[in-house]
Amino acid sequence: MSVKCELKNGIVTCVLKGRLDTQSVKTLETELLDAVNDAKSVIFDMEDVEYICSSFIRLCGKVAQDISSFSVSFINLNDDILKILKITGLAKYCKTATYKDM
Repeated sequence: MSVKCELKNGIVTCVLKGRLDTQSVKTLETELLDAVNDAKSVIFDMEDVEYICSSFIRLCGKVAQDISSFSVSFINLNDDILKILKITGLAKYCKTATYKDM
């Protein structure tokens, strides 16, 4: 798993790769919470993500609901992960874009 979050012009972009298991979500949470204080928007680039655990859903829900002053987006989603975001209700609070939408 690879996690890289970068703040630029008020937008935090997190490029994620591999499996988002519990341990990698802890790493993501640390990086994300450090960067999000000065952000207007958070974008999760999910192009190379093959699995997400419930901890990731919890983290995204926390970011999307608790911090209403900015938007949360998921880009480059594969169909399976988009389906999970819809089933959990997270897609209602966030913008989503699949490969086909790009």
